[in-house]
Amino acid sequence: MTDPSAVPHGTMQDEVAGPLQRRLSPLVIALSSLLAVGAPVAHHVVGARELRADCHSIASRAAEDLAHEAQERPRLWRYDSIKILAHLRSYRAQASVSSMQVFDATGLAAGAAPSGAGVLWCSRAVRVRGEDVGSVWVAMHLRSLRAASLALLAVFTTLALALGSLVYKLSMRTARAAATRIDSLVGDLERSRAKLAELNAGLERDVAERTRELDEAYAELRTTAARAVTLQENERRAIGRDLHDSVGQALTAIRIHAQLASELAVESDESRAQREVLTKVCATTDAALEELRRALARLGPAVLDEVGLEASLHRALDAFVEQCGCEVERRLSVPEGLEPAVEVALYRVVQEALTNVARHADARTVRVVIESDEHAVRLRIEDDGVGITKGARGNGRGVHGMRERAELLRGSFVIAQGEGGRGTRIEVSLPRA
Repeated sequence: MTDPSAVPHGTMQDEVAGPLQRRLSPLVIALSSLLAVGAPVAHHVVGARELRADCHSIASRAAEDLAHEAQERPRLWRYDSIKILAHLRSYRAQASVSSMQVFDATGLAAGAAPSGAGVLWCSRAVRVRGEDVGSVWVAMHLRSLRAASLALLAVFTTLALALGSLVYKLSMRTARAAATRIDSLVGDLERSRAKLAELNAGLERDVAERTRELDEAYAELRTTAARAVTLQENERRAIGRDLHDSVGQALTAIRIHAQLASELAVESDESRAQREVLTKVCATTDAALEELRRALARLGPAVLDEVGLEASLHRALDAFVEQCGCEVERRLSVPEGLEPAVEVALYRVVQEALTNVARHADARTVRVVIESDEHAVRLRIEDDGVGITKGARGNGRGVHGMRERAELLRGSFVIAQGEGGRGTRIEVSLPRA
């Protein structure tokens, strides 16, 4: 079946009226023919039956009369048969009777045989004392019956043609009206579809524009976050240096002076009291220095400022080997000129990963690799321990902290099973700038 939406506007009438016309024409012709022929044929058949009945009745009457004559005049009856039949015909007054003929037992006709077509014949035997002495044949005209049947045929043919034409025209008019309505609906559908496509295109453009704006905002947000982390780390380092250079040195000087004053105090009651005070000052200064060191450690690993990232990582790995006894394979190719935030992130990720290995992995070998190119620096840490399925290492706070550090610097963080399904693999990629 043809899809109405795929039919061009103005051709639906051909699509609907054409098949209907091909199917309706034979049906209308058949019904018209049946209507035109049915009644005349029925009239002709019934009339022929009535004529045949009349013919048999006339033949029976003639046979009875001839049998009576033949019984009285056995030898001369057939010579007077023509007069008897003429008398019987005039008595019956049947206009449809064409002729009546008598044959004796030998088959000889009494008089001339009738001629002409379009007659209905019937016969009756002439019986005398149980024997057939002849036969009577009666011919009936069919002209009147045929004329009446032909008249009926003409009337019903006219009626059938008129009715068939009316049915055909009404059906085709209805089909064309339906096709016109379908064309109109298809046109409306096409216009609605065009409007919908236009609206969809506009919506897609709006969605694409908003998506692009969101992507730009997200990229700008990540860039801002990375800059904020970098600035924060730079400020932390600056504050740490200031505290170390100013407050740390001041506290150290106070500690030294108090220690010297305590050592130079003279032995006396007053001096002992002064020495006790100076001892308390030294203890308080030591506590302040220790608190200052912890504060500086929270602000940022001081070892990075002292020896740099690569040496700091080697120290951390050496301490890990001493603590756990694991074998560490290291390949550290740290580029120069990294942002402070990137250095701190790499150092903290290595620290957290080594802490997780020491606590949960039960590993014998740990591999730490740092590689870089002109765009990014990549860190990979692998162990041959029990893997991430033996605890909450895939969802713990340490893993979340590592992932957040990487994402804040517009980097990536991946934690997965190691090669062969054993151990854990951590991969971090951070942009160099």
